[in-house]
Amino acid sequence: MKLGKIAAIGFLLASTACTSVESLRDVEPNASSFNTMLAAEYLAFAQSEADQFDWVDSYHFVDKGYKASQDADVQPEDPSVWWNLEKSQIAELLTARSELIGYLNKNKTNKPAESARLQLLYDCWVEQSEENNISPDTTTCKDEFNRLISGIKQPTPKPVAKKPKPAPAQNDKQKLVDKIKGVIYFGFDSHTVNDEGKNVISNITNFLSDKVDYSISLTGHADSVDDDSYNQSLSQKRAGAVKSEFVGRGIDGKIISTDAKGEAQPAVDKGDNAREALNRRVEIEIK
Repeated sequence: MKLGKIAAIGFLLASTACTSVESLRDVEPNASSFNTMLAAEYLAFAQSEADQFDWVDSYHFVDKGYKASQDADVQPEDPSVWWNLEKSQIAELLTARSELIGYLNKNKTNKPAESARLQLLYDCWVEQSEENNISPDTTTCKDEFNRLISGIKQPTPKPVAKKPKPAPAQNDKQKLVDKIKGVIYFGFDSHTVNDEGKNVISNITNFLSDKVDYSISLTGHADSVDDDSYNQSLSQKRAGAVKSEFVGRGIDGKIISTDAKGEAQPAVDKGDNAREALNRRVEIEIK
């Protein structure tokens, strides 16, 4: 529980556009991929706090989730403003926070899901540290955060200076060892590839520059707003838009197949006539 939040539930209710887990669940995200996924992480955590009748922390993380869904710059928790933390805990958490912010600044655009998960785990660690001084609790968030951040920090060999290599000849190109998968997200009722989607496509295209004998499969999806036939057509247009981006970057259109599932295979099942940003997508598979 943050200092000042204990007696401030009424203030939260009056000052934030979202006052409960249910109201956050109904909010339509208007945000980057990172903030959309961060909002989903905060939603799940706020629900877990509400299930434990910890309404103060639940409201706090509903507020952070709402701000993320509206593309605000939602920062990781500052442990120095949480009450009942030892100095040693605050120092440890501030060190971890610095590492996290450095990672987010470099990776939240290209690795939105991993970045959002790390931020949630850090915030959960802060919250659990405060709760642990009141009654023993698990340390799963701290453990999981440290496990993930340790994997990220694995030292890489110092590069040896080499002469620039010429572009690989056709017979020097390599076959793919594993399948590559990716996702492009779309705005509501849109089949326009946004800048983040173009960035994902550019990264994949660069990776494939020295590969040969592969094919690209694109599967379009839609949320459940509007009727089935309209969403089927919209999901096909989304797959076609992603194909056009690949072709525009030099990929042979003959090796790209497209399919459309409409609203039949949602990533998040919210029933009929429901907006859901994670369902408005094109899934990419390269093999």
